[in-house]
Amino acid sequence: WTVVIDKPQSVINQYFTPRNTISFSASKVFPEEFHGFRVRFISEVEDWKNSEMIVYRDGWDADTADLLEGFSLAGVTDPDHMWRLTRYFIKSAELQPETFSLEVDIEQLVVTPGDRVAWMEESLLIGLAAARARSDQVGTTIVLDTALEVDTGQANGYYGMTVRQADGSSQSFAVDTPLASPADTFNAPTATAVKADDLVLFGVFGQIHQDLIVRDILPGSEMSATLVCLPYDERIYDVDSEVPPVYDPITTPPPQPGRPLIADIRSDFSVMQPDSTGILQPAIRVAYIVQGGVNDVQGVVGEWKPSAFDEDTGLILPIEENDSEWNQTLVSLQNGSIFMFPVTQDTYY
Repeated sequence: WTVVIDKPQSVINQYFTPRNTISFSASKVFPEEFHGFRVRFISEVEDWKNSEMIVYRDGWDADTADLLEGFSLAGVTDPDHMWRLTRYFIKSAELQPETFSLEVDIEQLVVTPGDRVAWMEESLLIGLAAARARSDQVGTTIVLDTALEVDTGQANGYYGMTVRQADGSSQSFAVDTPLASPADTFNAPTATAVKADDLVLFGVFGQIHQDLIVRDILPGSEMSATLVCLPYDERIYDVDSEVPPVYDPITTPPPQPGRPLIADIRSDFSVMQPDSTGILQPAIRVAYIVQGGVNDVQGVVGEWKPSAFDEDTGLILPIEENDSEWNQTLVSLQNGSIFMFPVTQDTYY
């Protein structure tokens, strides 16, 4: 397992072509039409109660949307965060419907989940061809190890190459259109230091390859792996700059009864209580504060019973063989403290 941070990436980490892949497969999801998500979540601004919001796709709003899908995310309690995450998943469904699986050899070792990679596959009309440089670049001339079909009627600069070099760096540049087809020799006025065996991606300049983001890496045999990838589209990240609407759950919670919350527990000389003979005896004072209203609340009940300290867990646990009744005392809600008495010195309660 690893953490994947999905964010815009300026660097392509690896290039894949039929020259350095074993096989590939692709699938596409055609989701049913929907106008937004009806999102269920536990809201931290509503005292951790179940809540709901509607997040719309672009072009839809409360007046026009009528096809809403249910959606939920565990662990998200902030309404603004939930809105942005839901918008992210809506964008992902719209812009990343395809999944590409690339089976590759040892070249997968430089790739980690979340990386931006590029690939070309002429059978899917992504780029036109893949090759390797036959020799080092001489002047502006690049010679490939295979002849490529070209349209000789196109103007110079119509075709281009992306070259991945031995150190992992890459460069993209336009080439002059050859006078004859097929051709293995190209004039590249802006190319620099192309070396023998560099990987070459060839196609229409600006449309040579498709960028992907690696979602999963499934290890294979003999250092191979299958990269499960999605289309890389930076429009997904526009949600980071979107402003969530003001969250209004449109609910009115009923009045909550008052409840005491323990503020302090003390058992020392200052809280000792006199017994029937007037001798001070040990006691426990539990101070509390009142949260919420006080209507319909009769008072606060304190109950106590001897317990035992578990050294292994550090917890105070009930004594199993202790079948004595609970001691109990009742005070008014506004009293502020309860005295638990009688108690025995050096005993856990």
